[in-house]
Formats: sequence, structure tokens, C-alpha cells
Amino acid sequence: MYIPTIMRALTLIIFLTIGLFSCQRQQESRVLWLPQGRQVALLHGMKAAQVLLHDPHYQYFERISLSDLATQLKQPTSAFRSREDALAQYKEALRTNIRRFTSQEAELLEGLLQQACRLIHHIDPTIFPRKLALIKVSGRLMKLQNQIRAIIEQSTPSKDPDPS
Repeated sequence: MYIPTIMRALTLIIFLTIGLFSCQRQQESRVLWLPQGRQVALLHGMKAAQVLLHDPHYQYFERISLSDLATQLKQPTSAFRSREDALAQYKEALRTNIRRFTSQEAELLEGLLQQACRLIHHIDPTIFPRKLALIKVSGRLMKLQNQIRAIIEQSTPSKDPDPS
């Protein structure tokens, strides 16, 4: 009588454990190592949401106004019952728009950040933070990403030999 109950409980525990480990494996973030021991974490998943939505230092969510929230959500201020309602929708929009960096994006960022770190180090070694977290989100920022990509492609020297 107790054996089937124990077996069901063990089966449930095994499935939950497998699910937990597979979810944790999917949530891993990539760390880019830069000169002078600097680290840049490319966050995604639950860790990115936690970092993005928890801001005790700058208190961004306490300071942002209803009109700014409405602008970010592309809605009129009258669409919200209160600032708290708009803030809840904004946080949900941020959380659901977190994306994973592709391998190509990570490689591009690593090269750019290594160059930036070296150049900044010559100006003032304290400017570039020891640890930095980057989070990719979709939405209007994707337009900015495409503009940055176009600028980078224009400034990257061609690999073709110079015909002159």
C-alpha cells in the first residue's frame, strides 16, 4: 500500500529534478574576459530578469514618471489606472522581451569591448568597470542594434586587397 505512493513520489521527484537541471542549464550566461581582468556577463533568462528588474542603487523604477512609462509602452497615460499599473506593465514588458545573445553577437561584442577596454585603460584605468552585465532586449532597441551594426560594418576595413 505504501510502496505505490512512495514510487509515485520518487518518480515525481526525479522528473522535477531533471526539469530543474535542464532549466538551469538553459539559463547559463556567457562571460567575456577582457584585458586587465575585466568581465562582461551576457545575461539572459531568469538571471537577466532579476538584474533588470531589481535596481536598489539607482532606484530607476521609483523615479520614472507615468508619462515616461506610457511613452516606453507606446500608450497614452489615460490607458493606465495608475502609475503603479503602468509600472507593472512596463516591468512585465521588460521581462518578456529579454533575448539571448547569439554566438555572432557575443563574438562581435567581445572584440569591440576588448578594444574599448584597452583604449579606455590608456585614458583612465578606473573608467571601465571591473564587472559589467549586458542584457539583450527586443523592441525599439533592435532598431538601435541594426544602426550600430551598420556603423560597425561601414567602419570595418574591407578584407579585399587594395586595388591601387
